Amino acid sequence: MLLLEKEGVVQRSPLRRGMATYWLLKGEKQAGQNCSSTT
Repeated sequence: MLLLEKEGVVQRSPLRRGMATYWLLKGEKQAGQNCSSTT
């Protein structure tokens, strides 16, 4: 229960949004690197 509660609080915070965007961009960057290195 505590975890869910914590998650709800984090999701409401703008920091969570920033982190999500950061990880998304980081993931895309990594995927691009993997693609270029494979080709």
